[in-house]
Amino acid sequence: MFEDRNLKRDLTALGLAAFTVFLAIALVTYHNDDPIESLVAPLDQLYQPDILVYPQASVVQNACGRWGAMFADISFTLFGFGAYFITVSLGVVSFLVFQGRGMEGFPVRLAGWLLSLIGFTSFVALVMPLLSPGPIYGSGGLLGIIFRQVLEASFAVTGGLLLAICLFFGGLMLATDYVALRVMVAISRCFMRVTTRVARYLATEAGTSSNPTVATAAAGVPVAAKADDGRWTDDRWDETEIDHTEAYDDFEDEDEDESTEKSDHWEDEDSTEEADAIARDDRLAVRISGHEVSDDGDSDAWPDDLDS
Repeated sequence: MFEDRNLKRDLTALGLAAFTVFLAIALVTYHNDDPIESLVAPLDQLYQPDILVYPQASVVQNACGRWGAMFADISFTLFGFGAYFITVSLGVVSFLVFQGRGMEGFPVRLAGWLLSLIGFTSFVALVMPLLSPGPIYGSGGLLGIIFRQVLEASFAVTGGLLLAICLFFGGLMLATDYVALRVMVAISRCFMRVTTRVARYLATEAGTSSNPTVATAAAGVPVAAKADDGRWTDDRWDETEIDHTEAYDDFEDEDEDESTEKSDHWEDEDSTEEADAIARDDRLAVRISGHEVSDDGDSDAWPDDLDS
């Protein structure tokens, strides 16, 4: 398992991942009133922190300390919201390096990534120039301001937006070999599927709803008062209860009539059988009383239809 690993490559991936997490936490916990010290010479000629809030806080509030506050301020000053784009890109690169995937054509990929960064910062600077994550340079940072002025001077706002979008997606195509575009297409498809299912569910609920307020609002008619709605519900409930009570009473009447008919039928049959038995006993007694017995003790023959 570890025989195919490269120690130098794994250490590089680990360092990139650690710096990515550090930068992400620093950007998220950025405060524009954190006191930031100037860099040492000659780096102080490249970057000088701006005092955005006066008086400044006495304690650094950034979760990564003074270094985190400084890195976050430098990133927002140079790239604006493009700092988040850089952070995500570093995370992807560290993952690829840890997986051991080679980067063929690294100069071309790097140039494509730089083009996508320029396109992103120019786009946000054109769309929302006054929105800033902290520094005074705006949403696209110093890089976004520079290319925004170039695009507006040559192509106006509309043409600059189109060109910025083309730079962003073209750079991604060079840097990732259509992988980023495929991911975007997959995300858009998932979003469309979820939206379609939610719309179908809402349509089904609206169609099966029996509340007249919903139907009235959907038809554009003013919604009735809540008292009328409650009165309508009570009337419907009373009508339903009356219908159920009448149906139950009809069922009980039918059952009672059927039981009475069965009882009368069985009583008639019992009376008929009892009358037949009495008549049979009477005929038998008459015939026995009229039978003559001879002197020798022999009796005459019994009638054949005695038991009939």
